[in-house]
Amino acid sequence: MSSDLIPAYRRDDVDRALRHAFGTTAVDDLAVLRGGLSPALVYRAVLRGRPCLIRIETALDGFRDPVRHHACLAIAAEAGIAPPLLFADADAGVVITDFIEARPLGAHPGGLAGIVREIAALLARLQRTPVFPPLVDYLDGVDAVIADMLASGVLDQAATAPHFDAYRRIRDAYPRQAPAALVSGHNDLNPGNILYDGRRLWLVDWESAFANDPHADIAAAANFFGVEDGAEDALLGAVLGTTDDIGRARLRLMRQVCNMFYAAMMLTLVAAARGPEARPIADLEAPALREVRKGLGDGTVDVARPEGRLLYAKALLNEVKAEAESRAFIDAARRLAHGEGAGPATARR
Repeated sequence: MSSDLIPAYRRDDVDRALRHAFGTTAVDDLAVLRGGLSPALVYRAVLRGRPCLIRIETALDGFRDPVRHHACLAIAAEAGIAPPLLFADADAGVVITDFIEARPLGAHPGGLAGIVREIAALLARLQRTPVFPPLVDYLDGVDAVIADMLASGVLDQAATAPHFDAYRRIRDAYPRQAPAALVSGHNDLNPGNILYDGRRLWLVDWESAFANDPHADIAAAANFFGVEDGAEDALLGAVLGTTDDIGRARLRLMRQVCNMFYAAMMLTLVAAARGPEARPIADLEAPALREVRKGLGDGTVDVARPEGRLLYAKALLNEVKAEAESRAFIDAARRLAHGEGAGPATARR
């Protein structure tokens, strides 16, 4: 391969991957794909008339681990949840999959309800695969992301302390799952990682995948796609095979854990874009989360821009605080404290 789009020091790795997957390094077309938060280099290539996606890792750490990532991707692809896997070399940090020519999610003929039903079916299948490798307890992982964000100084910690006190009440009320109850988790189920090809949905970008609480992916789907009221029962039942009060309580609290995770991620990106002279943010006034998510859907709120990320983070933090002050949270926490705690997933496994 001679394309200048791929750094010279990675071309030999990519050539080996292409020869393994296609028997040739002759690329008919190559384009850089942008978007997402990962530092990985991602390309759309065409070889022998077949489009593929090439991903090259550029930053490795305890979280960005190609060994775990590729193992999870292989399991998901074998189950027909992720696009077909054509090649993976964890040592080189190169993976090649089929390329999904995505259409807007809004083009799905089933509308929002149909998207949620199909996501639920994919999650049910995912949670029945061989369990992904472990990485970290999810709540501990969220705490680490919060700690890193707060250390950046992006927030006025005195002004925002009530929001984080509220989160800790939610976190502490959530019974952690025993290792035997963990399932394969995608762990970043935002709409950008859900592709519609005109016939079906695919889940992509498995960098964050590891063995996790079965309610985490359900909570993310419920949050991003506005699942409320009775539709929560349908989602829980479709994924877990059953619905009960413990499962409902777990989902309620886990939705706020996911909200806090994405708030911390957005604020980390906001911090990275600010100059050293910027004052810590003390004002968290923002529209209700429901309105901000509507803006995300119609394009009036853009999380590719720092101001969109900040608005979204504020709305998420305010939602967490409001939930911790609600009667519904108190009831859910009491139910989890006095119930069996593990919910339907443990019984299923």
